[in-house]
Amino acid sequence: MVSSINSVRKRPMADRLVKQVLFRSVQNYNILPLTSCCNVSCLFCSHRQNPAGIEAYFLPPLDWETVEDLVMFLSPQKKIVIGESATRIMEGEPFTHPRMMDILRLLRDKFPLTGIQLTTNGTLLDEKKVSLLKSLEPLEINLSLNSCSPGMRQIIMHDNLAEEALKAPARLQVAGISYHGSIVPMPWITGWQDLAQTVFFLEEKGARTIRVFLPGFTRYTEEKLQPPPGWEKELLAFLKDLREKCSVPLTIEPPGLLDLKPIITGVIKGSKAEAAGLRRGQMIISINGLTPFSRVEAFRLLSEPGKYEIKVTDGGTEHIIILEVCPGEKSGLVMDYDLPLSLATEILNLTKKAEKVLVLASEWGEPLLREALHKTMRPGIDITIVPVPNRTFGGTIKSAGLLLVEDFLKVIEDYVQDQEKPDLLVLPGLAFDDRGRDLRGRNYQDLVERTGCRAVLV
Repeated sequence: MVSSINSVRKRPMADRLVKQVLFRSVQNYNILPLTSCCNVSCLFCSHRQNPAGIEAYFLPPLDWETVEDLVMFLSPQKKIVIGESATRIMEGEPFTHPRMMDILRLLRDKFPLTGIQLTTNGTLLDEKKVSLLKSLEPLEINLSLNSCSPGMRQIIMHDNLAEEALKAPARLQVAGISYHGSIVPMPWITGWQDLAQTVFFLEEKGARTIRVFLPGFTRYTEEKLQPPPGWEKELLAFLKDLREKCSVPLTIEPPGLLDLKPIITGVIKGSKAEAAGLRRGQMIISINGLTPFSRVEAFRLLSEPGKYEIKVTDGGTEHIIILEVCPGEKSGLVMDYDLPLSLATEILNLTKKAEKVLVLASEWGEPLLREALHKTMRPGIDITIVPVPNRTFGGTIKSAGLLLVEDFLKVIEDYVQDQEKPDLLVLPGLAFDDRGRDLRGRNYQDLVERTGCRAVLV
């Protein structure tokens, strides 16, 4: 979402709430929050121009004792993530934490073999830090570059260290540190040439993949920052053309998928998948004789060590490809995220205790969920799937995580005017925290009281 820097509401959290949210982030997601402080101010920052009353928590740099307490609850079985957020804590630039390098040493001492994933804007990645990062492998960097032009980084990120940030890709490349580049494109401000140059700059500097995050805009976005009509269609066409020319896998998020076909988005250069003969655009028909349910399931199957016989189709021609993934290796396969089979199974299991089920989905998720249930649903089950517009945020927002109780309530009230009232409401869990509260603190049980329908989160 885009907004004015002055509109961000930074609310220091009470001690009890701080601990709850921090430990939930660590225990549920293996994310180690360190600070909400940031040394840039991006026009596309997701905390800009929120509706009134949205809960977004600002976290000052954590003290050393708190960091040590949190580290005790990290899992060594999953990668440790720093610089991202899956809760209502505002993510910041991790290298602004005064003891960032000490924290990384602490993590490596406690978890010598666990991968660490760092998201950074690159401004503070000097040669000394890059050298230390190399000594702390295995780790991976997500580099939010956004533009390869110092002038454009200054405009869209208010980055006073743009020249230094643009040295980061080469430093990581020379050090041999695996990294992924990311771009939030705003070509109506930077120009189309800047977007293309940034993609090819990251390709030249050794990025493993390039992630393009489509910017979101709410009804509160300043008019001067809003894109022109038809921008999304034009941008997607431009990115499709870039994908054809770029040798590095280029992903678009959200991918705007309408089906669950396990089509390969890209293959990382030098990977096992590339050596085996897998290529972008191929569709996986079967893996060791099993038909994958979706992209997610195909990727999951091929992420485990083992030897795989993969049947793919490419332009109507079927091929058999043998892929062997050894322990500790990654296949190098890149696929868009759609839906796991477990989600469809969970919803279908709920129908055993209800005769008429109303499934409420985000506008992005609805077509995928509809196909998933169609593929798995038994005859005689009465399930209706309805997309829920993000009326509160408005603009181009279509995600489940930004839906509020009032958005769901409007759709339910409209539905029951013409249809029989459902026995069960199925709501996306992404819209609520672990206490069942939406982004304004309203509990989903309010829907039960207002509609008289039982409700569950999935």
